[in-house]
Amino acid sequence: MAVWMKKHLPVLEIKFEDAICSDLNTSSAITVIYDVLRSDINDVTKLELIKSFDEVLSLDLLKDHGNDKESSVDSELKEYILAKIEERKAAKKEKDLQRQMQSVMNLRQKAYR
Repeated sequence: MAVWMKKHLPVLEIKFEDAICSDLNTSSAITVIYDVLRSDINDVTKLELIKSFDEVLSLDLLKDHGNDKESSVDSELKEYILAKIEERKAAKKEKDLQRQMQSVMNLRQKAYR
């Protein structure tokens, strides 16, 4: 292990532990994660540190969210949104304020269903 890692790795772990012990100061804990990502330590060590920090924070930082079926957008909804965006663009180009606002309202109504 490089001298830098021996010297700074415990510092990052201590900073994280201090943030969590300080009334669960999650913003400081996330700052430590950012510090880990910016640091000069190797990627494997960064990954292990982030894994250990994520066990405490439960943010699922290493979860593959792209393949999560629950988080994927329904294709019908996606098409609807894109159609409304294009509708609004056309109305804006034609300077039809009422149609622009109607497109926005339709999107908002769909969002709250």
